[in-house]
Amino acid sequence: MKNLLLSLSLALILFAGCSQSTAITPSDRPCADLETGTEMFGRWADDPGAIPVSFDYGGTVHQGFKGLELISKTLSESPASHNLRAVYRLDDNVEISVEALLNKEFGETEYTVWIENKGTVPSKEIKEFKSAVIRFEGEDPVLRGCLGDHGHLYEDYVTELNDTTVSFISTGGRATHGCFPYFDLVHGDGGTILALGWAGTWNSEFESSGDTTLWK
Repeated sequence: MKNLLLSLSLALILFAGCSQSTAITPSDRPCADLETGTEMFGRWADDPGAIPVSFDYGGTVHQGFKGLELISKTLSESPASHNLRAVYRLDDNVEISVEALLNKEFGETEYTVWIENKGTVPSKEIKEFKSAVIRFEGEDPVLRGCLGDHGHLYEDYVTELNDTTVSFISTGGRATHGCFPYFDLVHGDGGTILALGWAGTWNSEFESSGDTTLWK
């Protein structure tokens, strides 16, 4: 991969929200979950290497960025968000940059990852990049969403995930054809809204076992 001008960019949004409970949330944003979002962002701010990506670089599988050299880490704040930027060294030429934020109003968290070859020689092969490998706890998981805007005409679905695996794949280069990369995962007495910001091909899998659902 010469000069990896790939600036491989992967974006993920997690919005922990709307409980199944009928209790009234004392907020004008009833779907906001500031506590969960703040906790998640706090873990990333303390250790950006824990951001839950996975990839294979030259035959070595990396779970997050742990073990890589941290070049820089910057924390900042704007009126709307808390922000994190971290840069890791993958090898002598290749750097990984990650930007994450916490939305102060809604508790939504997100991150974007770039991989760039700053040298003049080809990098090793990068493959099997998973932008999220996350476990969600909670009984009776249910996946809700809609299918794509081509052929399915936004047909909605509700799938119980108890001890099952559900997969989605988009191969045509148009991210919302066939299926959408946006998911509403209900688990326990709450849920999490998930979105993959990927403009080309993508795939996603939900694997449930007991009270744990693995998203990858």
